[in-house]
Amino acid sequence: MIGTRLFLGLNTSTQIHSLSYRNRLAEDRDVKKVFSFLNRELRTRSGFSIAQEYPSVFGEFPGGESLFIEKNEEIVSHVGIVVREYRFEEIRFKVGLIGSVATTFLCRGEGFASILIREAVARLKALGCVLAVLWSDKPDFYAPLGFFRGGQENDYLFSVDSVPLVEEIAREGVSEKEAHKIWRLYQKHQSRLDRSLEEMKALLMIPNVRLFVTHRNEEITSYLAVNKGADFTNYIHEWGGELASVQKNIAFCQREIFKEKKLTLISPSYVEHSVFSPIAEKSWLGSLGLLKIIDRQKLMACYREYLVQNGMSASHQELLTLADAEYLQVMFGKENSRDRSAFPFFLWGFDSI
Repeated sequence: MIGTRLFLGLNTSTQIHSLSYRNRLAEDRDVKKVFSFLNRELRTRSGFSIAQEYPSVFGEFPGGESLFIEKNEEIVSHVGIVVREYRFEEIRFKVGLIGSVATTFLCRGEGFASILIREAVARLKALGCVLAVLWSDKPDFYAPLGFFRGGQENDYLFSVDSVPLVEEIAREGVSEKEAHKIWRLYQKHQSRLDRSLEEMKALLMIPNVRLFVTHRNEEITSYLAVNKGADFTNYIHEWGGELASVQKNIAFCQREIFKEKKLTLISPSYVEHSVFSPIAEKSWLGSLGLLKIIDRQKLMACYREYLVQNGMSASHQELLTLADAEYLQVMFGKENSRDRSAFPFFLWGFDSI
């Protein structure tokens, strides 16, 4: 069944519907209704359903939730959420991912998206999340809701002229039996969301994704995922394996597969800049996304643990006095800067929703 909750506005009452995707068939009427709305609003030119692009939310592994508002039994506004377990080495905490935010054109400006975002945050808090993350090119809309740009990443642009000639040849694709090898390489990342093998298999099946691997003695030594769905065209949004093999994989793909285009790679800030900069045409510092603190006390505890583990210190009292936007900059680093004391929070491209 679809769950409902009544949100009381100033002069109106708005009913919020919720729909969980765990153990739910894609043929269910309510599911098809949500997908129809999202495809119409967000994926009119992609040629595939948004459900195929974001299986972590709209599928069973791990399965997320849709929050939406209807008028005359038609969906007019939607927000998707999914709860994930994040880890950096031995530090762990729950993160709430928010995405697929859409309001039909005729209903924009009525505050529906804001209502749904607030409800999404309330649900994520009840589920134990300490941080919420969303990706948007409209930060001004989300700032009043407590979301601020934060986190750091390194971005690298490659071209045929910037990458070296390499003898190693990458091949495209893996068999179903080899998917666990990609999953194992993912598990070696210092910073990651917990991801099951079943989820990894579903992610590798996202439309448009091209996977390239290098191998040695029948073992996969690196992988590159390029072109996730409709949002990461010509981006190496996820990669893993031996760094030397990753470099050769990039060079081969840029020279032999994407020679008419330029590939962009997204990297965590903790990976040394010198790894990819020598083969890049240019590089720049980027921000991870829009972040909102949900449980400040638990988040501060994780940050203090990180500082202690790395031989650094920070005044607990000083952190308590900071506003959320300032605290996010202290913990996750300022935009366009490299700060050793910043917690190296990173989410891989397959994790976006």
